[in-house]
Amino acid sequence: MELQQALSRHADIRIIHADIPYYWHIYNQILDILETKSPLVEGSEPGLVYIGMDGMQFIYPDDTDLLTPSATAFPTALQSRLVSASPSS
Repeated sequence: MELQQALSRHADIRIIHADIPYYWHIYNQILDILETKSPLVEGSEPGLVYIGMDGMQFIYPDDTDLLTPSATAFPTALQSRLVSASPSS
């Protein structure tokens, strides 16, 4: 829904502006913590992180084994989701 449409439907709505510098600060903290789990961490934008698993199979036998210790990097209000991106043949 567009902002103007929401404002016209809900007169008591309160607009809260995004705190972009704070979001980047938290995102960089998350990246720092994830780098302690894997040396192959790449962040392109808040909310998206790529973690390379190459050579990590001895520490994390399964991709999901990385998720539990990595979840400590995220504030409790955020949920993490693991998506496996296998190389194309």
